[in-house]
Amino acid sequence: MDRLSVIKSLANALDVSLGDLLAEPHLFEWTDESGDRTIPALRAAITDYRQLSPMAELIVNTEPSSLASMKSAIDEVWRAYQGARYSYVIRVLPALVGEAHHAARIGDGDARLSSLGVLGQVYHAAASILTKVGEADLAWIAAERGLTFARESGDQLITASLLRCVTHALLANGRHGSQAAHRGRR
Repeated sequence: MDRLSVIKSLANALDVSLGDLLAEPHLFEWTDESGDRTIPALRAAITDYRQLSPMAELIVNTEPSSLASMKSAIDEVWRAYQGARYSYVIRVLPALVGEAHHAARIGDGDARLSSLGVLGQVYHAAASILTKVGEADLAWIAAERGLTFARESGDQLITASLLRCVTHALLANGRHGSQAAHRGRR
Protein backbone atom coordinates (compact mmCIF):
# COMPACT_ATOMS: atom_id res chain seq x y z
CA MET A 1 0.00 0.00 0.00
CA ASP A 2 1.22 3.48 -0.85
CA ARG A 3 1.19 4.99 2.64
CA LEU A 4 2.68 8.34 1.65
CA SER A 5 -0.22 9.24 -0.63
CA VAL A 6 -2.67 8.28 2.13
CA ILE A 7 -0.81 10.46 4.64
CA LYS A 8 -0.72 13.36 2.14
CA SER A 9 -4.47 13.00 1.53
CA LEU A 10 -5.11 12.97 5.25
CA ALA A 11 -2.97 16.08 5.76
CA ASN A 12 -4.87 17.87 3.02
CA ALA A 13 -8.25 16.87 4.47
CA LEU A 14 -7.20 18.06 7.94
CA ASP A 15 -5.71 21.30 6.52
CA VAL A 16 -2.32 20.58 8.05
CA SER A 17 1.10 20.09 6.55
CA LEU A 18 2.62 16.71 5.98
CA GLY A 19 5.16 17.62 8.67
CA ASP A 20 2.37 18.03 11.21
CA LEU A 21 1.37 14.40 10.77
CA LEU A 22 4.97 13.27 10.84
CA ALA A 23 5.70 15.30 14.01
CA GLU A 24 8.12 17.65 12.31
CA PRO A 25 8.49 21.19 13.65
CA HIS A 26 6.48 23.80 11.74
CA LEU A 27 6.15 27.56 11.48
CA PHE A 28 2.48 27.82 10.60
CA GLU A 29 -0.28 27.86 13.20
CA TRP A 30 -4.00 28.40 12.75
CA THR A 31 -4.99 31.84 13.99
CA ASP A 32 -7.81 34.28 13.45
CA GLU A 33 -5.69 35.70 10.61
CA SER A 34 -5.47 32.38 8.79
CA GLY A 35 -9.14 31.54 8.49
CA ASP A 36 -10.15 27.92 8.11
CA ARG A 37 -8.72 27.23 4.64
CA THR A 38 -4.98 27.63 4.46
CA ILE A 39 -2.45 25.59 2.49
CA PRO A 40 -5.17 23.74 0.52
CA ALA A 41 -6.66 27.10 -0.59
CA LEU A 42 -3.24 28.33 -1.74
CA ARG A 43 -2.60 25.00 -3.49
CA ALA A 44 -5.96 25.31 -5.28
CA ALA A 45 -5.16 28.87 -6.41
CA ILE A 46 -1.71 27.94 -7.72
CA THR A 47 -2.88 24.80 -9.49
CA ASP A 48 -6.05 26.36 -10.96
CA TYR A 49 -5.27 26.04 -14.65
CA ARG A 50 -8.36 28.05 -15.59
CA GLN A 51 -6.28 31.11 -14.74
CA LEU A 52 -3.69 30.14 -17.32
CA SER A 53 -6.25 29.47 -20.06
CA PRO A 54 -7.27 32.00 -22.71
CA MET A 55 -10.86 30.85 -22.13
CA ALA A 56 -10.74 32.45 -18.68
CA GLU A 57 -11.48 35.81 -20.33
CA LEU A 58 -14.92 34.50 -21.21
CA ILE A 59 -15.61 33.56 -17.59
CA VAL A 60 -14.62 36.79 -15.80
CA ASN A 61 -16.25 40.05 -16.88
CA THR A 62 -15.44 42.12 -13.81
CA GLU A 63 -12.83 44.82 -13.44
CA PRO A 64 -9.80 43.70 -11.45
CA SER A 65 -8.51 45.67 -8.50
CA SER A 66 -6.40 48.66 -9.43
CA LEU A 67 -2.70 48.08 -9.99
CA ALA A 68 -1.97 50.40 -7.06
CA SER A 69 -4.15 48.36 -4.69
CA MET A 70 -2.57 45.08 -5.83
CA LYS A 71 0.92 46.55 -5.31
CA SER A 72 -0.16 47.69 -1.87
CA ALA A 73 -1.55 44.22 -1.12
CA ILE A 74 1.65 42.45 -2.18
CA ASP A 75 3.69 44.94 -0.13
CA GLU A 76 1.53 44.08 2.91
CA VAL A 77 2.04 40.37 2.21
CA TRP A 78 5.81 40.87 2.23
CA ARG A 79 5.63 42.92 5.47
CA ALA A 80 3.56 40.15 7.05
CA TYR A 81 6.03 37.52 5.80
CA GLN A 82 8.98 39.45 7.24
CA GLY A 83 7.05 39.83 10.50
CA ALA A 84 6.44 36.04 10.67
CA ARG A 85 2.68 36.53 10.25
CA TYR A 86 2.50 33.45 8.07
CA SER A 87 -1.17 32.78 8.72
CA TYR A 88 -2.07 36.16 7.21
CA VAL A 89 0.16 35.56 4.19
CA ILE A 90 -1.39 32.17 3.50
CA ARG A 91 -4.94 33.51 3.90
CA VAL A 92 -4.46 36.50 1.56
CA LEU A 93 -2.45 34.91 -1.25
CA PRO A 94 -5.12 32.71 -2.91
CA ALA A 95 -7.36 35.69 -3.74
CA LEU A 96 -4.35 37.79 -4.73
CA VAL A 97 -3.23 35.10 -7.20
CA GLY A 98 -6.63 35.27 -8.91
CA GLU A 99 -6.75 39.08 -8.92
CA ALA A 100 -3.24 39.40 -10.37
CA HIS A 101 -4.00 36.83 -13.09
CA HIS A 102 -7.17 38.69 -13.99
CA ALA A 103 -5.38 42.05 -14.18
CA ALA A 104 -2.60 40.64 -16.36
CA ARG A 105 -5.10 38.93 -18.63
CA ILE A 106 -7.22 41.99 -19.38
CA GLY A 107 -4.50 44.67 -19.29
CA ASP A 108 -2.72 46.00 -22.31
CA GLY A 109 0.49 47.86 -22.97
CA ASP A 110 2.37 49.14 -19.93
CA ALA A 111 -0.51 48.25 -17.61
CA ARG A 112 -0.24 44.62 -18.67
CA LEU A 113 3.53 44.59 -18.17
CA SER A 114 3.12 46.09 -14.68
CA SER A 115 0.40 43.54 -13.89
CA LEU A 116 2.70 40.73 -15.00
CA GLY A 117 5.36 42.10 -12.64
CA VAL A 118 2.86 42.08 -9.77
CA LEU A 119 1.80 38.54 -10.74
CA GLY A 120 5.45 37.48 -10.60
CA GLN A 121 5.75 39.02 -7.13
CA VAL A 122 2.59 37.24 -5.94
CA TYR A 123 3.99 33.89 -7.07
CA HIS A 124 7.32 34.78 -5.43
CA ALA A 125 5.53 35.38 -2.12
CA ALA A 126 3.63 32.12 -2.55
CA ALA A 127 6.84 30.19 -3.27
CA SER A 128 8.55 31.76 -0.26
CA ILE A 129 5.80 30.93 2.23
CA LEU A 130 5.32 27.45 0.81
CA THR A 131 9.04 26.72 1.15
CA LYS A 132 8.90 28.05 4.71
CA VAL A 133 6.04 25.73 5.71
CA GLY A 134 7.50 22.64 4.05
CA GLU A 135 5.49 22.50 0.81
CA ALA A 136 8.60 22.39 -1.38
CA ASP A 137 6.99 20.79 -4.43
CA LEU A 138 4.28 23.44 -4.64
CA ALA A 139 6.85 26.16 -3.91
CA TRP A 140 8.84 25.05 -6.94
CA ILE A 141 5.74 25.30 -9.17
CA ALA A 142 4.98 28.78 -7.83
CA ALA A 143 8.59 29.92 -8.28
CA GLU A 144 8.72 28.68 -11.88
CA ARG A 145 5.42 30.39 -12.73
CA GLY A 146 6.56 33.58 -11.05
CA LEU A 147 9.77 33.55 -13.06
CA THR A 148 7.82 33.13 -16.30
CA PHE A 149 5.59 36.11 -15.51
CA ALA A 150 8.52 38.23 -14.31
CA ARG A 151 10.44 37.60 -17.52
CA GLU A 152 7.36 38.44 -19.55
CA SER A 153 7.00 41.73 -17.61
CA GLY A 154 10.51 42.77 -18.61
CA ASP A 155 11.27 43.87 -15.03
CA GLN A 156 14.85 42.76 -14.43
CA LEU A 157 14.72 43.29 -10.66
CA ILE A 158 11.67 41.04 -10.24
CA THR A 159 13.21 38.51 -12.62
CA ALA A 160 16.48 38.42 -10.65
CA SER A 161 14.58 38.01 -7.40
CA LEU A 162 12.61 35.12 -8.86
CA LEU A 163 15.77 33.43 -10.15
CA ARG A 164 16.95 33.35 -6.54
CA CYS A 165 13.52 32.07 -5.49
CA VAL A 166 13.69 29.23 -8.05
CA THR A 167 17.12 28.30 -6.69
CA HIS A 168 15.73 28.13 -3.14
CA ALA A 169 12.81 26.02 -4.34
CA LEU A 170 15.15 23.63 -6.14
CA LEU A 171 17.31 23.31 -3.05
CA ALA A 172 14.24 22.75 -0.85
CA ASN A 173 13.30 19.89 -3.16
CA GLY A 174 16.74 18.34 -2.84
CA ARG A 175 17.57 19.20 -6.44
CA HIS A 176 21.15 20.29 -5.75
CA GLY A 177 22.38 18.86 -9.05
CA SER A 178 19.70 20.71 -11.02
CA GLN A 179 20.71 24.02 -9.50
CA ALA A 180 24.38 23.37 -10.18
CA ALA A 181 23.63 22.36 -13.77
CA HIS A 182 21.55 25.53 -14.19
CA ARG A 183 24.49 27.65 -12.96
CA GLY A 184 26.85 25.90 -15.35
CA ARG A 185 24.75 26.76 -18.43
CA ARG A 186 25.02 30.52 -18.02
